[in-house]
Amino acid sequence: MNIEEVSLNDPEVWDMIGQGRTKGCFQIESHLGKTWCKKLKPQNIEELSDLIALVRPGVLHFQFDGKSMAQHYADRKNKIDEAKPIHPALYDILRPTQQVFLYQEQIMEAARDLAGFDDYLVNSLRKAIGKKNAKELFDLEQKFIDGCASVGKVNKEGAELIFDNMKKSARYLFNKCLDPETIVETPDGYKMLFELSIGDYVLSPSGFVQVLDVIDSGEKDLYEFELDDGKTIRCTLDHKFLCEDGEKRAIHEIISFNYGIVTL
Repeated sequence: MNIEEVSLNDPEVWDMIGQGRTKGCFQIESHLGKTWCKKLKPQNIEELSDLIALVRPGVLHFQFDGKSMAQHYADRKNKIDEAKPIHPALYDILRPTQQVFLYQEQIMEAARDLAGFDDYLVNSLRKAIGKKNAKELFDLEQKFIDGCASVGKVNKEGAELIFDNMKKSARYLFNKCLDPETIVETPDGYKMLFELSIGDYVLSPSGFVQVLDVIDSGEKDLYEFELDDGKTIRCTLDHKFLCEDGEKRAIHEIISFNYGIVTL
């Protein structure tokens, strides 16, 4: 079949995706992507977009009522469970995604609608969650709770529950897509990645950060890259590095556009 003749309205295309036959399909060709394609069996582009968002570490591993938020989405989408919001005030915001926070825009909308955040505070919240800035998150949580009290749609207990859900759903977990024998610095000296455990601390460009989870991404091809200073890095093409302009980018994008990266 000519790829140009493939239509997203063709049920055979969605059947193939639902069977995990996704080799060569960006974002969903990994073992993890195929597994969730079989679980969710997306039938349109919106559901496929949700699937890609679901396999982020935060949604995949944040447990609520005994299940990950990703599993909640799957069970609700497959009519096993009813799609119940964690708070009634979130019903309309999260209705398109089975009452699960999947996108930054939903967090931003919740902050505006429930706490009266202006654009500056909304953007500050987005960045603080993405960068795990503990001090800023603490300050913004209090602003969110106070804002909810002023708006009047959510009480203090509900505001705390919603903020905690937003924070954990969007959190960035330690990305183990490097060679397992990659050496990293810890407060107790140098270790290889496979020697790390949840709760350990490793040195990053922003200081020591805690390992919150370890994710098995399946077998992937490793590539070796030599830096200007002679150091080498072995990682997958999707591994992200902090660039000199403050943005995190995948190594394939860094190479393509010649970005400079921050090294320790």
